[in-house]
Amino acid sequence: MNKFIKKSIAVAGAVALALTATVGFSAFKHVEKENKVLIQEAWFAYDGVGLQNSASSYIHMETPASCEGNTTLCAIKVDNPSQNPEDGLDQSDLNALLAQENPSNPTEFPAESSNVEFRN
Repeated sequence: MNKFIKKSIAVAGAVALALTATVGFSAFKHVEKENKVLIQEAWFAYDGVGLQNSASSYIHMETPASCEGNTTLCAIKVDNPSQNPEDGLDQSDLNALLAQENPSNPTEFPAESSNVEFRN
């Protein structure tokens, strides 16, 4: 009987440890999701060298662009970016913006747009 009690206690302890670990890890995932900051808009400066339809041609800006003029692409604004802007511009966000702003030629931005700034 003594062996049976010791085994039962050991099994109960192992089950309790497994449940505690499972609940503990799921709580950390939940906190991570709950603390995610949703960013409503992000500005990216165009480097002036790369392709307008390549995410690697843009650099995140902390503040909105201060561009003046209407001839050369300066910066773009992405509403509700799908990733943290500090990690760079997501290609799918850029593709969606290009398709929205210039459906007939989604490889470059038109001169008139509320999400695009130009300079001379």
